[in-house]
Amino acid sequence: MAVRGKALALLALLIPLLSSPAASQDTPGRWFVAVGPTAGGGSTVEGGLGGVFQLVWQSGPRHLALRAAGLASFAGFPDSNGDNGAAEFGLVYGRAHTTSWGHAAWGAGVAAVRLDGCGEAGRQSCGTVGVPLVAEAAVETSVAGLGLQAWVDVNPEAPFGGVALLLQLGWMP
Repeated sequence: MAVRGKALALLALLIPLLSSPAASQDTPGRWFVAVGPTAGGGSTVEGGLGGVFQLVWQSGPRHLALRAAGLASFAGFPDSNGDNGAAEFGLVYGRAHTTSWGHAAWGAGVAAVRLDGCGEAGRQSCGTVGVPLVAEAAVETSVAGLGLQAWVDVNPEAPFGGVALLLQLGWMP
C-alpha cells in the first residue's frame, strides 16, 4: 500500500512535466532503437538480471517509446533456474531535452505486465496492467549513443524496476 501511494504521488508530480507546452515545430524528429542489459528487482524478483528494448521517437520536447523490459531472478541459482521473473511491454510518453551531444528524457505510460511467483505458494504466473516510469540520459553522435536509464513498473501485484545500460542506434541529428 505504501508503494502504491508513493507511485501515485510521483505520477502526480510528473503530470505537469508531461503536459508542458510544446517547443517549436521546426525541430526535426529523431528515431532510434535502444537495447541493453538491466539489473534490478522487486517484490517477486530478487537480484534480477534482464534486458530492455525500446523503439524511440523524439521531436522537440516530445519523447515516445515502445518498450519491453524483463528481469529474471537468480537469487536461488542454480536451484531455482531463474524461475521468478517479471516483464513489461508498453508505451511511454514524456519529455526530452536534446543537445548537440546527447539527451535527457523522462516519462510515464501504460504496460501489459507478466509476473512469475504470484498466486498461492508463489508458483503461478499472473498478468496485470502497470505504469512504467522512466528517466534516462545519453551521450550521442548522429547515429549511435550510449545511455543510462532508471525505470520502474508500478502495478497492483508486484512493482519492479532496475537500471539499464543502453546502446542506441538510429537517426539522431
